[in-house]
Amino acid sequence: MIFILNRQEKIVATLKNGGVNTTSPFFDDVLTEDLATGAETFQFSTSSNSEIAKELVIGNYVAFMKNGKYKLFQIMQTEEIHDEFLYFNVYCECAGLELINKVFRGRHIASADLKKFLTTVLEDTGWSVGGIEATSNGAYSFDLEDDSVYATLQNNLSKFDVEMEFRIEINNGRISKKYIDTYYKRGKITGKRFEFG
Repeated sequence: MIFILNRQEKIVATLKNGGVNTTSPFFDDVLTEDLATGAETFQFSTSSNSEIAKELVIGNYVAFMKNGKYKLFQIMQTEEIHDEFLYFNVYCECAGLELINKVFRGRHIASADLKKFLTTVLEDTGWSVGGIEATSNGAYSFDLEDDSVYATLQNNLSKFDVEMEFRIEINNGRISKKYIDTYYKRGKITGKRFEFG
């Protein structure tokens, strides 16, 4: 199931496959994750003649559950395709990328563990520190310059040797919390090669 949210981050519609309500199915959905940066993209298609398609506009959001956690994406591009039937292609980017447009004012942070570092950088962004898998990864001092919040995270999380993931919580039909979780390693090293596309 895919939730569609408006710019006020309130659920306004859902896309669903199977079950009784199949009037608004989605298909060709692809989630692409960059484990090194936490950036993600999501693409999917749906029928363009449904009422719900009117909510699929640039600036709105989509959310869905993966591995028991809600992921949030902002719609960046839509394209109506005229083929055997009319349908929309929708391209979305991880909502966490909004931190590119949030400014972090440079400062000195003395002896910060991972939680203190994240709390300081995420201050006044609307995002909070989520789960921290790594707890004994030391404390460091930082002399940070003015930059975007996203760049500050990207340039300094390597000291803690962690990767980040964005997630949200939904309550009463709207987003209630936005979190950044950190992990030693997302995914598994299997020694197998996969090619896609």
